[in-house]
Amino acid sequence: MRKHAIVLVAAVGLLALAGCGRKEPPVPMSSSAPPSIVSMTHDVHVNTLELELVLTGGGEGGVGYQIDRAPIDPYCNCPGFWRRYREVPAQPALVGVNTKVLIDLRGGTIAYAFRIRAVDSLGRLGPWSEIIRARSTLNVPE
Repeated sequence: MRKHAIVLVAAVGLLALAGCGRKEPPVPMSSSAPPSIVSMTHDVHVNTLELELVLTGGGEGGVGYQIDRAPIDPYCNCPGFWRRYREVPAQPALVGVNTKVLIDLRGGTIAYAFRIRAVDSLGRLGPWSEIIRARSTLNVPE
């Protein structure tokens, strides 16, 4: 009986240590507005996806953005595995200004999905934008 009690106490202890709390780094609290994309437009010009965004939030440290890209699967017409395509660190100069981002689409036959979100100097992340699908309109080798 005593052996079972020790095993039970040890199992409960291990479960308590392993199962409680968040499993991601803490994010500092701030009274400033969270980072977000206020407006965004996009257009494809031959081999270039042109994004125009206005970012807000972030407090004194400013705001930056992250862009993820995934190839579009031709069979299901859905995004594949998302990968970080570009990351611009938080800067005060990016708050509230119209920022133009150019993305090279050379490769011709591959369609891509892109998503963008704002990030501030504290590491707080805004929500992902709607998915933008883009493909080169001219087949030019890389």
